[in-house]
Amino acid sequence: PLYAMNNDLRGYISIPMFEMNLPVVQADENSYYLDKDIYGNKSKYGTPFFDYRMTDFENLHKNTVIYGHNAKNDDFIFGMLENYRTTDGFIKAPVIECNTIYGDYKWFVYGVFITNSKPGDDNGYVLPYNFVDMSDSDFEWYIEEIDKRKLYTTGVDINSSDKILTLSTTAYDFDDARLVV
Repeated sequence: PLYAMNNDLRGYISIPMFEMNLPVVQADENSYYLDKDIYGNKSKYGTPFFDYRMTDFENLHKNTVIYGHNAKNDDFIFGMLENYRTTDGFIKAPVIECNTIYGDYKWFVYGVFITNSKPGDDNGYVLPYNFVDMSDSDFEWYIEEIDKRKLYTTGVDINSSDKILTLSTTAYDFDDARLVV
């Protein structure tokens, strides 16, 4: 019924231990759902959304990227991802369910890190964590970069043939910071 009402619906994301169960949409550009709810109404919380570059929801890309708001003083939308800053949060919820309209998927948390989103915040550099596809050798480089930045080690293995889910939200550690799970 929700898809019939809004055909931008592409799936659901769920972290039951954090009581998070949200629809995920997709638009032609990444800013559309920043300030709209699933019904298209104005909302300061927005709706979690897949990166606009994702085109294959049946087989998934190398990196399935979802963005969502993290309001500073509450747990709405992706605010619950703040729990992943500690190992206690990871231990409580090591698996994230992210289903598309074509299939159901469980993702094991590999890494959590804080990064900048503007080149001026790091001598002209921004880690390209929100890629959709990349070669296996570039993916190995990316995993090495995560390993340098992650807040703790989860014990989950990852290799260049794997596909990953990336959740991106606002962090308040510094201006334009992002919390990435």
